[in-house]
Amino acid sequence: EAPSAWAADEVRHRLGDDSGKVQVVVNPIGAAFARTGDKRPRPDGSRIILFGCHGGRANPYKGWDELVRALGALTEEEKRGLVLWVFGEVDEPCQTAGVRTEFLGVMNSELELARIYRTADVLAFPSKVETGPMVVREAIACGLKVVAFNRAACAEAIEDGVTGRVVEPGDYRGFAEALLCA
Repeated sequence: EAPSAWAADEVRHRLGDDSGKVQVVVNPIGAAFARTGDKRPRPDGSRIILFGCHGGRANPYKGWDELVRALGALTEEEKRGLVLWVFGEVDEPCQTAGVRTEFLGVMNSELELARIYRTADVLAFPSKVETGPMVVREAIACGLKVVAFNRAACAEAIEDGVTGRVVEPGDYRGFAEALLCA
C-alpha cells in the first residue's frame, strides 16, 4: 500500500513489480473537518498566503527556502497587502522577503485548522518530497486553493487551474504569480 500514485510508482520501479500488487490507499479526511463554518479574523484588505507544517522552517524538506525565494521574486507593489500565515510553529511576527509574517502556533484542533484554511486565500505548498500530503487534501476540502511544485506527490491532489496551480520546480516567479492569482 502506498499513500499516493507517485509513491506507488516508486515502489513498483524499485521492485520491478508490474503485478498490480502495489495499491494506492489515500488517507481519508473526516467530513466534519471540511464542514462549512466560521472564519478566523483577518487583516483588512490583505491577501493571506498560508504555509504550514510542524517545525516548518526548520524542516529542509518542507521547502521554506523555496517559498522565501518565490516571495523574493515579487515586486514591492505585488507584496503590498500580502500576509504570510505560518502554522506549526511559534515565533514573533516578522518580515519574510518583505512580506509581513505571522506565526499561528501548533494546531491542536482540527476545527481551528479548518477555520484557518477557510480564512486564507491560498496555501503555499513548496515541499520538496511528499508521499501523500494531508495538508493539501485538507486545504482543498475546505475550499482553499493550493499552489505546489510538480514533484513527488506534492501536486497529485491538485487539479491545475481548478483547485490550485501546479508549477515546475525552480520556477520561483511562476510560483509567486500563482500565489497572487490562485
